[in-house]
Amino acid sequence: MAAAFNQSIKATYWLDDSKRAIGMMDMGAEGASIAMDMSMSQFGEPVSIPKVP
Repeated sequence: MAAAFNQSIKATYWLDDSKRAIGMMDMGAEGASIAMDMSMSQFGEPVSIPKVP
């Protein structure tokens, strides 16, 4: 599993029953936090994704 962190992986986040946000994120780059900013709930709250050390 550790090897996956060296690559861009596709992650799907279910926000509710009717829609989902799909994004590509690079676990080893600052760009991941920018990509996560685009994942918002229907109530406009940011989706919290814990960072992997």
